[in-house]
Amino acid sequence: MLPPVVPRSAATAAILLFATAAAADLSAQRSRVPQLRPEQGRELRMPFASIRSVRELQDGSLLVVDGLERAVYLVNRAGTRRQELGGLGTRTLDYVGPDQILPLPGDSSLLFDATLEQYLVVTPEGSEAGRFELSAEATHLRTIRPHASDQLGGIFFAEPGGLTEIGPEGKVRSVSRVFRYDRRTGQVQVMARTAGPSAPMGPPSLPGAGTSDDSGTVVLPVPNPYQPTDAWGVAEDGRVAVVHVDADRLEWFGAAGAVMTGPRLQIEGRPVASSDRERYLEAWREEQLREGFDRDYLRAVQADWVDWPAEAPGFRGGFAPVDPWGNLWLSLSHPGDIVTRFALIDGQGVRRAEVTLPLHSRLQGFGSDALYLVRTDGVGLEWIQRYPWPPRSAGGR
Repeated sequence: MLPPVVPRSAATAAILLFATAAAADLSAQRSRVPQLRPEQGRELRMPFASIRSVRELQDGSLLVVDGLERAVYLVNRAGTRRQELGGLGTRTLDYVGPDQILPLPGDSSLLFDATLEQYLVVTPEGSEAGRFELSAEATHLRTIRPHASDQLGGIFFAEPGGLTEIGPEGKVRSVSRVFRYDRRTGQVQVMARTAGPSAPMGPPSLPGAGTSDDSGTVVLPVPNPYQPTDAWGVAEDGRVAVVHVDADRLEWFGAAGAVMTGPRLQIEGRPVASSDRERYLEAWREEQLREGFDRDYLRAVQADWVDWPAEAPGFRGGFAPVDPWGNLWLSLSHPGDIVTRFALIDGQGVRRAEVTLPLHSRLQGFGSDALYLVRTDGVGLEWIQRYPWPPRSAGGR
């Protein structure tokens, strides 16, 4: 049996949370947020190789997907034991490439098998209750990793590409759609649209590098750093939030098309230094390696291959999680940044607080009364940390 969970020292693992009031016109709103300091977190004394997803069940136990080990684990709430669930060819839970796991009604879960492009319905006990593929109407979504689900079991995706248009100041950008898939009817609904830069491709050389598309063409990744890109997230009730980088505002989109626009967030960019470039490139290599790209090619990518902008946007675009209390966690940090910070934006689009994570940690998910971080140690192993949330001074749901 593994040892019980033990507290992390306050010096290295305490989450520092603080209200921000940088702008005069928002200071009155943000002053209602207390100085948030949660209790000391706890770390489960069981390492993982590469955590892809963490999901808390109603009894406080966790489902953990390890992408490198291609395994799904059930970890008890106390963190004293874990059980590997199913695997290739098993009767209880048969999968090949487990990736994302999302909540479903009734404390069931939805496991996305990226290799088979199938979805497995998992009971609270960890056995398979059925599986399905996306309908013909959603063929274009079958290879895309789902990001979120809602209380009715709807599944949310963002298309990786999109339509090209001319944005503000004459810049070419790509507009992508956020979809909701109804697994009961097989229908797809466009919930919102996000904007970002057109992605460049790198030198079409270096045999054996990169990944192949359907035509067999080798596709090589090259960083497109610090590009202004919209962020988006999904609330439990199915509303979709989009933070527009050009407008500096958050909009909530409802299923019936209703739109709620918040005030200006007043998130400003920052200059890009030479040290930022080196850290960004190293973080990008590690991220691409986890996605399956060739290590030798990634190491060969040089900084002078990259078109570095003079300024980084104030937040990182792409998917941003929404906690059970309806706050969108917008990352104010970019790959390679030493400190990871989030702005918490509420259901009215108001920026309420900031959260700073411990070093070498990332936000992985939320529970009914906790948030979960993943800490990477000096040898690359990953450890789950559980922090009480929200702090008592901040109130609950």
